[in-house]
Amino acid sequence: MKLKPRSIIAHLAAALPRNLAKESFVAGSVAAGFHFEARLERREIRTKDADIVVHTVGTHADLGRRTEELLARGWRWNLSKKFSPGSAKTRAEDLPFIRLFPPAMKGFFIEFLGLPSIGQRRTKAHERVVVHGTHYAIPIFRFAGLLSWDLLDTGLGLKYADPAMMCLANLLSHPKLGTIRMETEIGGRLCLRSAKDLGRVLAIARLTPRDEIRSWTDRWVEALNYWFPRDWRRLGKSASQGLDALLRNHSALLEAHHTATHLGLLPGLRVTPEEFAENVAVLKNDVLGPLLERCGRA
Repeated sequence: MKLKPRSIIAHLAAALPRNLAKESFVAGSVAAGFHFEARLERREIRTKDADIVVHTVGTHADLGRRTEELLARGWRWNLSKKFSPGSAKTRAEDLPFIRLFPPAMKGFFIEFLGLPSIGQRRTKAHERVVVHGTHYAIPIFRFAGLLSWDLLDTGLGLKYADPAMMCLANLLSHPKLGTIRMETEIGGRLCLRSAKDLGRVLAIARLTPRDEIRSWTDRWVEALNYWFPRDWRRLGKSASQGLDALLRNHSALLEAHHTATHLGLLPGLRVTPEEFAENVAVLKNDVLGPLLERCGRA
């Protein structure tokens, strides 16, 4: 559905308890759309959900109580066909995620994500959360901690992830294109998940002034050093692999362009696939090249 990011964030800030809002931030397309609202001339974006990253995911019992509070305030479960709440005997990776519809908002839901521990090696971990005696899970992605670096303020009661850090997290999450496709169609296509996420990286690069992109290297190195003190050099060296694979796979590049222009940040801007691909060179010249040099130093 088409929604304005500012309206979404204002609605969420009003609907979330103040203590939970302080311990959370918005990521994904809603955060990026809000950040570039002036550049996008306040256009609506097509989205059905918002990622809410909770800082204090380590206090799982507390998050369970917070979810119970939301339900008491009129939030509703997003019940899909795969939604099957578990018990203490259910493996954490088989539990459903906490996805909720905010009050007085149809067709749009939030999903809670957690922050990883420093140096997490697993691509995706699942932490158990108990809500009203029933078991759910909160996903903790390996590179989600990078999203919390240099958080920005909406001025509406919620903070949001810096698009520069979303780019780094997405690049590291997809060193290969893989074969996993989205569960739902985007403009009539079931696109690769990697193409969608890498497409967002290229869309952000297109909307960001080049002098600002050139400032990303130092911040990426600092964030990698903090979250991955043992692996930061290796990870930094691998950051361009997904884009390189995208350039070698024309159909995947077209899918990345398709998702960015139909669902992501570029609807209505009439960006051609060729213009879209030019942003790969911008990123490699302005930030990924310098990052590789920094990570290659002894």
